[in-house]
Amino acid sequence: MTINLHVMHSWGGGLERWVKEYAQSDSRDTNFVLKSIGEHGTPAKQIHLYRNIEDRIPLRMWQLDKPIVATSAMHLEYRYILQEIIDVFKIDCILISSFIGHAFELLQTDRRTVIICHDFYPFCPVIVAYFKGNCEECNFSHLKTCYAENPVRFFPFTSAIEWMEIRDTFVRALRSKYIPLIIPSPFIKERLVSLEPKLADVPMLVISHGISPLASVEALTTELQAPPKNRPRIMILGELSTHKGLELFGQICDRLCEVADVYLVGCGDDGFVFKRKPQVTIIARYKREELATIVDKLDIDLGLLLSVWTETFSFTLSELMSMGIPTLATKIGSFADRIEDGVNGFLVPPDPEKIVFKVNDLLDDPKTLQEIRDRLSSFQHKSVEQMVIEYQERLGNEAFDSHKTATLTPAKTLPQDLDLEQLQLQIALQQHELADLRLSHAKLANQLEYKEFYPNWKISKNMRVPLSKRFAMFKYVKRLFPGVWQYLRNLAINFKVLY
Repeated sequence: MTINLHVMHSWGGGLERWVKEYAQSDSRDTNFVLKSIGEHGTPAKQIHLYRNIEDRIPLRMWQLDKPIVATSAMHLEYRYILQEIIDVFKIDCILISSFIGHAFELLQTDRRTVIICHDFYPFCPVIVAYFKGNCEECNFSHLKTCYAENPVRFFPFTSAIEWMEIRDTFVRALRSKYIPLIIPSPFIKERLVSLEPKLADVPMLVISHGISPLASVEALTTELQAPPKNRPRIMILGELSTHKGLELFGQICDRLCEVADVYLVGCGDDGFVFKRKPQVTIIARYKREELATIVDKLDIDLGLLLSVWTETFSFTLSELMSMGIPTLATKIGSFADRIEDGVNGFLVPPDPEKIVFKVNDLLDDPKTLQEIRDRLSSFQHKSVEQMVIEYQERLGNEAFDSHKTATLTPAKTLPQDLDLEQLQLQIALQQHELADLRLSHAKLANQLEYKEFYPNWKISKNMRVPLSKRFAMFKYVKRLFPGVWQYLRNLAINFKVLY
């Protein structure tokens, strides 16, 4: 039996689903989970260790004296936490699903280590490597422009200069420690090397994700309105954020509605922008065990995936194919890897005119759609159990010999080692002071912004509210007064639609 440590953030999404399904399907090994816990702009104020990903109460919990605002190139406190976990719980293997809220000390151990590429972090501070299009390169000039103009800011307390140091440290560690990247789709290697040519000699192994079977239930807790079918039906499954095609759908929505009824299933709050479109039906959220039943009741003719960023895998595509839904997807990223155009689905460039033309062409050819549906009826997606076995084989491979992995430095005995430890401590203290300065700067910026709109307002100590506290207040109101929050949100959505 092997004892694994899964490293992840606490943001949920497909990454958490992957870790959860891996742990649930691994009947041989023990799978501990190390999560970074924080808030917007500071993803790690605490580090939690769980014996099982479904546990609500952590096994161990550490409060960081120096919070991590993105990823730390070096963090002595995190290092000692990690060493304690390895020593006490006898960790054999480390599977890193995310560096968000963690430190690169993860790459300095003598344990077998792999990095699972769910996205393009930590190379890219916006995670998806998308800014005015899919980024093909990202040098310091590109990064500075991205920081200045990109509205997507997950880590506001970092700068382009700091991120170059994070990136360089990451790339150096990968090249020198022989730590492989596990990529779920082949295109990721080409994309990473185009962004950073130094990654060309880093080992990258393709292991596609598995999915658990979709269950079917009789009674739905999700509200479902499916009137008698008199027109073709198109379904966009999953999140509909900007990088998932929100703006692209906005450009083609009216023309799609002329020829079909459109169902936005699992679109979240972003989909409510289209609530006033009579041919658009919104099912903002659903339980996964109800998905197959929902799709069966809707009798969908065509699935549509409009991502404008290069998806590294797409659980959504897997679910559509498993349910036998012919799917038209943008010809980028893993979609182009996984879909053979005209055989198990359809591909189209992410261009509004071409998408509308292709949709009309497919809806006018029900025979072709049925042929795809027939082929998908015998499609068997890789199971999570099969995926876990592949990981176990990779982790047990001789390529992970100890002489090719990094070793966490043992207890200091030599004078030069003590000098190095002192230098690292000084750097850590300076980073701590820098974090305090960032927080003070954020407070002052908030006060000056308020002063601009209210000239007679005086900056009072009792009125200073950090940005983090404001987010906490919003969350508190949302949880305590859900009806009021829903009312305000609907007002905002109606205003956006009308004006």
